[in-house]
Amino acid sequence: MIFIWFHIILALIGSTIALLNYRVGVWLSIVLLPFSATQLMPRQLLGITGLNTLNIILVATIVSAFFSMAKRPGSVRLPRLPVTFMAYIGLIVAGAAAGLFYIDLVPPRAVGDGIENGLSPLGYLLENLFKPLIIVVVALLAAVTVTNEKFARRLVTAISVALLLFSMVVLLNQFTSGLSLSEMASSKSRRMLSWMGIHANDIGHLCNLGVALTLFAFLGTRNAASRWFYAAAAVLGAAAAALTFSRSAFLGLLTIGAYFLISRRRFWDLFFAAMAMVIVAILLPDAFIERALTGIGEEDTTAITAGRLHGIWLPLLPEFLASPIWGHGLSSMLWSGFNRPVFIVGHPHNAYLGVLLDFGVLGGIIVAAFWFRMWGLFRVLYRYHEDPFWRSFYEGAKLGIFVALVQGLTGQKFVPWFPHAFLWIAFGIALGMNTKLRLDKLSRFGTLSRRTPATAVRPIELRRKDSPLEL
Repeated sequence: MIFIWFHIILALIGSTIALLNYRVGVWLSIVLLPFSATQLMPRQLLGITGLNTLNIILVATIVSAFFSMAKRPGSVRLPRLPVTFMAYIGLIVAGAAAGLFYIDLVPPRAVGDGIENGLSPLGYLLENLFKPLIIVVVALLAAVTVTNEKFARRLVTAISVALLLFSMVVLLNQFTSGLSLSEMASSKSRRMLSWMGIHANDIGHLCNLGVALTLFAFLGTRNAASRWFYAAAAVLGAAAAALTFSRSAFLGLLTIGAYFLISRRRFWDLFFAAMAMVIVAILLPDAFIERALTGIGEEDTTAITAGRLHGIWLPLLPEFLASPIWGHGLSSMLWSGFNRPVFIVGHPHNAYLGVLLDFGVLGGIIVAAFWFRMWGLFRVLYRYHEDPFWRSFYEGAKLGIFVALVQGLTGQKFVPWFPHAFLWIAFGIALGMNTKLRLDKLSRFGTLSRRTPATAVRPIELRRKDSPLEL
């Protein structure tokens, strides 16, 4: 009961502040976003299913932003959205619409302590379309905020606060669980964090993307207090990811470390980073090494892939070949022949295979085009932004894309989903900054008034390798 009242009070205070200032509402939404998929965020308030703290604050933020636009027309500029983004969202919506024709085929499955018989259309849309799109909405609100205000660094602070709080919850659970590191590393302990409502792999993936962003924010800032804050978020995030004992999270951390070593051009940066990694490797408990090398010494593909190769991936190939062009609909794993007559697993544990099953080759091209567009936006801002902080932050975001692609080999999805929340916020900040830089540059030349809507201009594009940000 105390838990529910805490969220009711938090929702009332947060929504009131958001109505007064939508920028604060965006900040609070980013902080709460990582918790939205966990049991730490109630599934209902006041007896209304789907009503929770984040949704209440988010609605208040949107209302406040619309009031600001109505009160002072032209004062709130909207970022231009890439065509690939619109096609990507359209594909997801179309996939959900197609999925509605198949949900009657979903077999009964275990949910909590009971058995869920079938899946209702509303339940399917809530879990697979509306909840994931909340991440997109928060990212777009971040884009609107950055387009209109000098508020962008505070959103990076919000990412760091969210990562800190989330990591502290994970670490506190692990340290108070009473389990040894060897017990945590056991394959029988994969559900040790299930009380949070999400799998340990997803927790590790989320933390890794937060680490990529906060680590490079730390490298780019000159303010001592900010450096310590970003460093603390990165260190705790890395520790939380490691203590999930997820091998794909280990691979993500290794990717971040390898990139850091390769990309550092100053000798002392490289030296201290290499020394730190050597010390960590020496002091690392055997439980981590044993978990990371499971099955490798014996060349056991079943142990290496946790049974996914022969137990999931190969049996799903006929499903893909049954409709290779346009797929079977969003989250088609739920009603696949693999899960009938007994429900076995809810996703294919491979983001690439998941895209092909859901959207086919044609949809896969659209998904790939959007992710490449996101990477391109990060790349342009990394190379040509005048502020060293933002160049460093977008280097971390660019690395985050690669980390997500690596982690997608054994999990996640390439549609909006909880583990990618931090990366989506970085994308929203980049969209807003891209539009703001363009509008401000045009305004200085007197070719555009401050009130001209952002939709009237095209986003910044990279034309030559040696050129600055061009219009």
